[in-house]
Amino acid sequence: QLSIGLELECFLPDLGAVAGDRLVPVEKRQDLYGLVAQTLSQRLLEVDSAGGHRCRARAHSPAPALASSRTVAPAGAGQPAHPSDWVEERRVSAEADDWGRLWTATQDGSIQPEGANPFPVELVSKRMRFEEFDVTLFCDVVHALRSPPLRATTNESTGLHVHLGRYPNFFSVEEVAAILKAYLRFEPVINQLLLPVTRQKNRFCRDLRETLARAKGLGDTASDETLFAHIDEVLKTIRALTPKDRAALVEGCRGHLSKGELVSALLGEGTLWRNKVSLELAAVEEPALPRTSAATFPGSPSCEELGPQSFRKVPPGMVLK
Repeated sequence: QLSIGLELECFLPDLGAVAGDRLVPVEKRQDLYGLVAQTLSQRLLEVDSAGGHRCRARAHSPAPALASSRTVAPAGAGQPAHPSDWVEERRVSAEADDWGRLWTATQDGSIQPEGANPFPVELVSKRMRFEEFDVTLFCDVVHALRSPPLRATTNESTGLHVHLGRYPNFFSVEEVAAILKAYLRFEPVINQLLLPVTRQKNRFCRDLRETLARAKGLGDTASDETLFAHIDEVLKTIRALTPKDRAALVEGCRGHLSKGELVSALLGEGTLWRNKVSLELAAVEEPALPRTSAATFPGSPSCEELGPQSFRKVPPGMVLK
């Protein structure tokens, strides 16, 4: 029942080698990711046509569909003869609309590439199951990336991210609590075995133990039992929520903010925006106007309405979208 998603960060040492002797029209940076995706798609078909390579066994069964597949024309002259759905499943895209359905080439601002004409790129996988086809395709993507003309490589700024889910649904609250406890118990071992030194204490890769202890004011020496008790306390609060409370937490509060208020409220934040101070949002009366919404985490105080629904008070620590 588990689904899995991967993010592979890498860079091409020489983007010019991808185009070769062709004259490739490029109007915007997105076109470069399209070029990488097109090249990778062709290499994937060539790898499969050659019967695979040493890192995987050739798969003969069609891909198990997690999302709707589009119909494409059969492979043209000079391409391997695959059914159209097989060709489509192995196609790499550069369009955000294909996220989750296909492997996708996109940008990542944390990659620091090296080389004469380097190009950073992140490959985001399709939604996968623990099936032979998906494992095979992952191995092929890695092989094609490392092979000419892409010759993708890595350094200390790149990483591999693994996302687990239960598509099209998600884990229950009880399952999330169990996962948190299990990860807390084994986090020191996981860090020692898997986490590079450059990622340790990194603001994009903080310890779960440190994050939970800091949020609760428990200090760095909090025991597993203390943190488990905190998780159980939050779980109890979530279970006690009424359907109306749950709907309010999911919906969040919508309202208007000036640019100055928003900037000052987010000072010091990274990619996850949380307000440092309490905010008062002007009520949204016209849906067509730009809006800022603040969504609360489960267990957090909900947005408090002030006056005749003209303002909403948003407490500190809320996630701003």
